[in-house]
Amino acid sequence: MGKCDEANVEVSMGDSASPTMKPDNFSFTPPPEAPVFEPTPEEFLDPLAYISKIRPIAEKSGICKIKPPAHWQPPFAVDVDRLRFTPRIQRLNELEAITRVKLNFLDQIIKFWELQGSVLKIPTVERKPLDLYALHKIVKEAASFMRVEVTQELFNENKRE
Repeated sequence: MGKCDEANVEVSMGDSASPTMKPDNFSFTPPPEAPVFEPTPEEFLDPLAYISKIRPIAEKSGICKIKPPAHWQPPFAVDVDRLRFTPRIQRLNELEAITRVKLNFLDQIIKFWELQGSVLKIPTVERKPLDLYALHKIVKEAASFMRVEVTQELFNENKRE
């Protein structure tokens, strides 16, 4: 273990006021390696019992590695060569909260059209799907701006009279 006492701690008042170690007085001793356990096939028939057995040793280091017996097969194993799935498209540039708001908005539109007896088909512009939520926001902001502008004109007309 490295030592840290008043003799080898230097306080730097530069960018931060946190104590820093002097490189010439510091020595680092790497921590001991984690214990590795290799149970026999008989011991590994009940893995939880085996873990309980080695627990006192593993707790001393805080971590351990258990190598299962050579021919052990987990009870459920996926055949990676035959596994196929379609990944979910995730737009990493969007916050989850905004994505959730968009999805809720689209769900409401889809339900509205279903209640009308129609199926919503997302329109496309240059072969790209139109973002109905973004369009909704733009129209809403423009309508709000127009209301403010009309209100200001009415206020100015009333002021002149």
